[in-house]
Amino acid sequence: MVLSPAVHAVDAPPAPAESTTLARAVTAWDVAAMAAAHSRSARAADADTQKAEADEASIDRAFIPRLELSARYTRLGETEASTLEGLPIAISLEGAQPNQYAFGASLAVPLTDYLVRLPVAREAGSGAAEAKRALAAVARQRSAAEAALRYYDWAKATLGLEVAEQSVVDSIAILQTAERLVAAQVGSPADVALAKAAAAEARLAVARAGHTIALLERLVRTATGAPGRLTLDADGTLPPWPGADAVLATLTPAEAGEASTTDRARTPLITRAMEERIELRAIRTGDAALAARARLAGRDRYPRLDLAANAQAVNPNLRRAIPNDELEFVWDVSVVASWRLDGLWSAQNVEESVAAEREHLAADRGSLLDGITSELDAALAAWDDAQAALTAAGPILAAATEGHRVRLALFALGKASSLEVTEAETTLRRARLAAVVARVDVRIAELKVLHAVGFVLGGQG
Repeated sequence: MVLSPAVHAVDAPPAPAESTTLARAVTAWDVAAMAAAHSRSARAADADTQKAEADEASIDRAFIPRLELSARYTRLGETEASTLEGLPIAISLEGAQPNQYAFGASLAVPLTDYLVRLPVAREAGSGAAEAKRALAAVARQRSAAEAALRYYDWAKATLGLEVAEQSVVDSIAILQTAERLVAAQVGSPADVALAKAAAAEARLAVARAGHTIALLERLVRTATGAPGRLTLDADGTLPPWPGADAVLATLTPAEAGEASTTDRARTPLITRAMEERIELRAIRTGDAALAARARLAGRDRYPRLDLAANAQAVNPNLRRAIPNDELEFVWDVSVVASWRLDGLWSAQNVEESVAAEREHLAADRGSLLDGITSELDAALAAWDDAQAALTAAGPILAAATEGHRVRLALFALGKASSLEVTEAETTLRRARLAAVVARVDVRIAELKVLHAVGFVLGGQG
């Protein structure tokens, strides 16, 4: 609603001098998407996700056959020649070569690990990374929901400002009427004083509403990371959340004699929440990862089979009965069976630790289910209340408007006091504000229902 130039000059609060650029018009879902992308908590969760993904990528590298290259030079002290006695002919042997060289490569292949450990390790790593990604999505959705709620608070204050501005216009009209009555020696100076007080109170309400709107707009900008000023989109009509028709279709006002919305919609919405809430998905994937981790530890109880291969270029070749002073190539291949007996109890330690963690997750899941149910019940009750208030707001506003009109007409004829007119003005202002609040509260309740059932608010799930 736009005031006349005279009213603006006297009563409107000064405009904030923050930016000369055009304000960006945004809807609640615009704000939710911006907040999800800007979320600081989600960025921290993304860092945890990156760590989990790096751990997952390192699993395959841990099972790559181990290849080791080596080079060795040895200088021996001088040794005297020796003679083999007891033979028909005495044989004299020279001392060991003082300079010895060895260049080698060794390869170890964990054969059984590829069959019994690697698949389980991959499952554990993948589940842990998926759980972290789900937690990051939870952080985004929480930021989106909180920002959307701030948007609706901002919308409520902005629409309430229109009510306050209209009250200024009405109070000034009452003051002018009171002054005319006094000039005509029909009214009382007390009527003028009361009208001035009402006008001043209305102007104060406009100023306070302006301050509240500026604060809430800054809070929305902070939550979304928006660089410039924002304004309500769609002229403050607050359309329903896009893409949520399937959920919102269950929210229909109850007719006389019907069960409340809470009773009718509760069961299907709880079923949807159990399927769609990202927090539950995070717990499921986390539990699966822990189960895989326990199975991986259990593999330590069993023997393992490894392939070992070595190739060397050596001088001297000690495999010869009589080494010579030449660089020669030698190799060997082995299949090694081993069994770590300490794996019997180390695996049990890990399994007991994992079992405790899974019990903790199960308790968290139970608490989360209770919390989701309570959240949905509260949202449905809020929707019932908001719909009841919205239904009642129309008749109340119509009655208050008519009562205000009649009081003004009687006051202009000198047949009603300024106190009666002020009471009628107060009743009308409350009725107007209640209509605004009820309309916004319906959207707030819808938002809470959508969040409770796991609807993706910020476009990033």
